[in-house]
Amino acid sequence: MRLHRVAYGLFEHEAGASWPAGVDSWHHLDGEVVLTFSDGATEFISWCSEPVQYSVGRSMTTHFRPEALRPVDMTAHPIWRGIVDSDVSLRFMDDEHQVLQIASGGRAVFISSQYEAGVFFGDCVRVSEKNPLDLLVKRTCASFTGWSACRDR
Repeated sequence: MRLHRVAYGLFEHEAGASWPAGVDSWHHLDGEVVLTFSDGATEFISWCSEPVQYSVGRSMTTHFRPEALRPVDMTAHPIWRGIVDSDVSLRFMDDEHQVLQIASGGRAVFISSQYEAGVFFGDCVRVSEKNPLDLLVKRTCASFTGWSACRDR
């Protein structure tokens, strides 16, 4: 699938948010990420309750009432620029769907169900260029064998 456009669907309280561009930066939003592909297909990514409460969910329709969100085009933002207009693959990085990878070649963007402090199982989404599970492994798990094993530490 060729990624054509990226937008964030934001709630009114998120309207003034800034979107940093550094490699160590991330974007926090309560709404959803909207991916539009060159064939016209659209995918909505946000937090949801499947397969576990507060996981990342993928849907062909919005997760919210459409009038509740304001779209902000992020297509040209540096976090997304490296994979827009490229064929991308989407895959969950763990069984509990805490992290979704959107990748093309050697570039990737990660969407996770994390609060601003980095705690997983959040009712929000975080967008970053770094895999948050890699940071979790380095910080809290000496031998990472899967999300559940690390979460319980």
